[in-house]
Amino acid sequence: NLDDLMIAEVASMGVDAQALLNRSRLEEIIAAIVADDNEGARLVLRRIAPAAIRRLSRRLTTDANLRDQAQEFVTFYDRQLNIALLTRDPRGALTEILATPTGRTYLLFDAAISDLI
Repeated sequence: NLDDLMIAEVASMGVDAQALLNRSRLEEIIAAIVADDNEGARLVLRRIAPAAIRRLSRRLTTDANLRDQAQEFVTFYDRQLNIALLTRDPRGALTEILATPTGRTYLLFDAAISDLI
């Protein structure tokens, strides 16, 4: 499963996504996403976890297979977030997605991939 693979990749790098992205930090990120400020959400991540984002970016630069998998993973969750934004309670829907190990992993990979562009 791609979700498990991406979570394992982050964990193997010694990154504790749960600790880095606690509830209050997730709320800050969600507020930026709801305000249609995806770059602002990434800036929050870069402020919270600069070393983790750099490590992931370097890893994506050197491993084309992982980069392809990460892109597929991020694209899937981008769609999920877009759907969540269309619900009656976008903050609640985004919290449901992002307050999971998979959601936190998505946020880290999204920021890392955006550094490559």
